[in-house]
Amino acid sequence: MDALQLRRGAMVRLLLLFLGLLATVSGLHADEAGVVDWHHKLIGTPRKEATFLHKPLSTSGALAFALTDRNVLAALNPRDGTIGMIILAMPGR
Repeated sequence: MDALQLRRGAMVRLLLLFLGLLATVSGLHADEAGVVDWHHKLIGTPRKEATFLHKPLSTSGALAFALTDRNVLAALNPRDGTIGMIILAMPGR
């Protein structure tokens, strides 16, 4: 292979890379920028009778456990609401 063929192959790869990046960038509309580029982990509505706060034995921090209407058991950080663990309960079990 001579230098011209190597250069042509590199240009083709660069063009394909550019077209691939262009396709991913065009998936976001200008009016959705900063609005739709995040998500929430939703666990459902917690049941009052099945929600409790677990105080830690050590310095690891407290957790709030909640069973929801979607049969989800979730461990939540009471300070910022982040989800530490999710367990999906099977209906009928």
